[in-house]
Amino acid sequence: MDFAAKVLNGKKQIDIRESNKSAVIDMMLQQECNLAQLEEKLNLSHTALNKVIKELMEKKVVKLVGRRVQEVGRPSAFYNINPDCGAAAAVSFTSNYLEIFIVDMRGFEINRYCADYEYKDADTLLKLIVSTLSQLSQHYRIKSQLLMLSISVPASGLNEYTFEQWSQVFYDYFKDSQIVRGDIVVRRDIEFACIAERKFGVFKNGAENAVFLNLSGKMPMSIMFASESYYTASKSFNGNINALTHQDYRLLLQRHTGKHLSAASMEYTENSPSAVAAVHSFFEPVVDKVANLMFMLNIDKLIVFGDIKLFGSNLLAYFQDICRKKCSDATVLISRITDRSLPCAGAIWHSTYNSLKDIIVR
Repeated sequence: MDFAAKVLNGKKQIDIRESNKSAVIDMMLQQECNLAQLEEKLNLSHTALNKVIKELMEKKVVKLVGRRVQEVGRPSAFYNINPDCGAAAAVSFTSNYLEIFIVDMRGFEINRYCADYEYKDADTLLKLIVSTLSQLSQHYRIKSQLLMLSISVPASGLNEYTFEQWSQVFYDYFKDSQIVRGDIVVRRDIEFACIAERKFGVFKNGAENAVFLNLSGKMPMSIMFASESYYTASKSFNGNINALTHQDYRLLLQRHTGKHLSAASMEYTENSPSAVAAVHSFFEPVVDKVANLMFMLNIDKLIVFGDIKLFGSNLLAYFQDICRKKCSDATVLISRITDRSLPCAGAIWHSTYNSLKDIIVR
């Protein structure tokens, strides 16, 4: 074998090892594991996994959490991510709600700020995010700068800024920040929602095809094929991608029903006939567009998140009835993640996973 071939072969082996390490930390972010479970799930040999675990333990990314007796045989060693090898952050916001989480390397909360707020302008929001992150970072468990910050931005933009403009604003604001040492990653909320469902939710045990609908803002949607998320090809109002309404749906709903979202949703859950009729007539043409897309792409699952929780299971069932007129096997589901928004959960996973990858390659 000549020198160039040896170099290429060596690089290939390094790439394989790094890929194996990434697969191991991905699985451990979801559960602690023993070698047998890792072998079965990742289809790796016992020898390869031993090497990977050894290297990850040397980097202090993975630790032994104990030995447990299985049904047969000797006690088995279980491993998990070392939560104290760093800290990362995630931010998610809409026009009326802000979430900021600082998490350890298992994605568990160290500190948080979650609150209703009324969006005024970009500068006010940015100052609030920066000052809050700075305060949250004073927690005793945080020993150094945050390794990464993942930011979930409304897919169809917010007021005066499109998604692309929001991305640039955040990069400019944080590029010289002393709070975050590593990357600043800005993605659409619906993309982080797809990540969260793949890792923790409906599709945790296997990737499927689905349409995601965010009941907030201009009601953006996304399509998931296998493990990848995609956006609808057409651009709609004001150049925003896959927005189903031309402005914040809450304003449109208020004009349609004559009531604010809180009042309309409360009366709907109380089964007021007039409220039910008004809410159904508002959402029917919107969901019908989604059902047409599902029919064309032969997708039978719709995941709804955002304000759907205000309206409850009856509206979810109504959405399913609409979808089944086009796709007889259609199933409409709500996210199982309840302690944070779906985009925020995806942003947290993204921050922890990529921070761990960064530690590994240092």
